Amino acid sequence: INYEITVVTGDVFAGGTNANVFIQMYGDQGKTEVLQLCSRSNNFERGATDIFKVMSVCNHHHHTQIEAKDVGKIFKIRISNDDSGIGAGWYLDRVEIKRLVMAMVPKEKKEDKKKKKNKKKKSEEDEDEEGGEEEMREVPMTYLFPCDRWLAVDEEDGEMVVELLPEDNEELE
Repeated sequence: INYEITVVTGDVFAGGTNANVFIQMYGDQGKTEVLQLCSRSNNFERGATDIFKVMSVCNHHHHTQIEAKDVGKIFKIRISNDDSGIGAGWYLDRVEIKRLVMAMVPKEKKEDKKKKKNKKKKSEEDEDEEGGEEEMREVPMTYLFPCDRWLAVDEEDGEMVVELLPEDNEELE
């Protein structure tokens, strides 16, 4: 199981932060460790969208990556800012988490008009005309956590930690 975490920083004056940002995911099968979100030196700039890949713990060949166990269906996240550095206050717009799960799905048929997700087009020859068969594929489940507030000691309620609930739990199709 892999996660892709997208963090959108608000486009407001001094909305970006140089502080360290941490996230913890809670699901129906447990919770992850507190994970530090960092991919390059300058994440979380004003108006920026940062994407972090999280590998599940069983793939241990990549030590530079953020790793976490599978927590099942996510019902809450906790995100925090450690108030380090100058201008540590941070305006978090929203967080989006894609959880990739392996699922048996019907093989796509050519006449399938409603392509909701942009799946990679298979080359013509290995496309199966029959249909009715199933195959194992990674299917993304997307969770959207709106935040739209400051994580800053000197703004609003001075809270540096915020718990967010998903807008709506999108089921597997």
